[in-house]
Amino acid sequence: MTPGSLVRIAMVFLPLLSCVGSKPAWEDSLSPASEHAIVADRTWLRRTLPNGLRLLLLEDHSRPMVSLGLTVRRGVAMDPPGKEGVGILLGELMQRGAGERDALVLANAVEALGARLAVHAGWDWIRAGASGLSGDRDALLGFLADMVLRPRFEPAEVERARSEQLANLASSLDNPRTLLVWQLERTLFPDHRYGVPAAGLPETVAALSVDDVRAFHARVFGPNNAIFHVVGDFDSEAMFSKIEAAFGDWRPKPIPKPVPAPPRITPQVRKILVVDRPEMVQVQLAVAHEGLRRIDPRRIPASILNNVLGGSGFSSRLTVRLRSEEGLTYSIRSGFSLRRRPGRFGISTFTRTEELRPALDLLLSEVEAIRSNRPPTEQEVRDAKAFSIGRFALGLETSSAVLNSLVNLDVYGLPEDSLDTYRRRVNAVTADEVMQLARKLLHPARAAIVIVGSAEAILPQLEGLGAVDVVSWD
Repeated sequence: MTPGSLVRIAMVFLPLLSCVGSKPAWEDSLSPASEHAIVADRTWLRRTLPNGLRLLLLEDHSRPMVSLGLTVRRGVAMDPPGKEGVGILLGELMQRGAGERDALVLANAVEALGARLAVHAGWDWIRAGASGLSGDRDALLGFLADMVLRPRFEPAEVERARSEQLANLASSLDNPRTLLVWQLERTLFPDHRYGVPAAGLPETVAALSVDDVRAFHARVFGPNNAIFHVVGDFDSEAMFSKIEAAFGDWRPKPIPKPVPAPPRITPQVRKILVVDRPEMVQVQLAVAHEGLRRIDPRRIPASILNNVLGGSGFSSRLTVRLRSEEGLTYSIRSGFSLRRRPGRFGISTFTRTEELRPALDLLLSEVEAIRSNRPPTEQEVRDAKAFSIGRFALGLETSSAVLNSLVNLDVYGLPEDSLDTYRRRVNAVTADEVMQLARKLLHPARAAIVIVGSAEAILPQLEGLGAVDVVSWD
């Protein structure tokens, strides 16, 4: 072996040897969070057409690509009672024929350009998009205008898309994680739209008609309820003129009121439900109660609290206790579902069936501890803030990500400078503020507890926790 080979071997192994006996990287304190402007040095165009359509354009000439989109500020939360799932069905059908092109002709035209069309529906928004080479920007704009303004909704495509949606719902019933989330939402919001899956239920989807889809589109799609956004290789002034020509005659209409707010406190008392799946050797477990709105002024300190508890991966208290120290699970997460109306705060994990009670007791004790006898420490809060800022920066690495974040701000009516001020607002959070918020926002004594697994093996472990119902999803 040559001296050079020995040197190369040493260069590989000596750093590894130096780590033996040291603590894992995730246990180290994070570096102090930095602060700088996000969008100040970017090329922007923000305008509003006379019909109320908001325009948000961001030039990025680093690649010959362009992405165009139109987002409306209402989503599947607006599904009428008994017609849950119509918003998801609408999103699929908008891609299946528009303008002069039926589904096949439209698909072939998009494929010929190597482009992509997509429509996605969330609880509070529906977004139609077209992306491809910047040289095809005019064709992409035409596709998008047809999808938004002139969707065909042909009966045969409605039937086909509805059948596919029903098949997806049926297959979801075989997924324990999906069953857990569905039953959790049903338990927390039994008389509210949030209590039904976004894609609806088999009985509601099966009853949807062409007229239902057309009515939903007419209700939520209007220029004064929409944002048109473009990012990529284009000239802003020229693009503005083309958007104005394509969408300027779109007539404004009344904006539908948001879905009513769910109960302020849910559940009122602890509820324990077991979804019986006798074949399972593990259990899926969730503990949850009411949460926050997307625009709640406490959302940033609440996110810091959540990072300390269970939202920051390996360094969170729940992961350290249940995974690292006790070996009861491989993964556990907590978080707030931030929607236009308050969604849920929840903690979810899985474990071996025989370890359910130790895992549940430890989970509940950690939630109680952070709001009482072991509040977040100064160091935990510093690390949680650095984690939030680091994740924030990683989420804005591309121009498309920045634009999507700004569209999200517009959807919820948040200040346009929210990205630039985010670091400062995170850095301003104090440990005392997080401690006080933990006492106000966390309620383990009256949370809903949902468990998916073998009821025969689970029920004996739940003694002393309260009344238990065994349910099935049908």
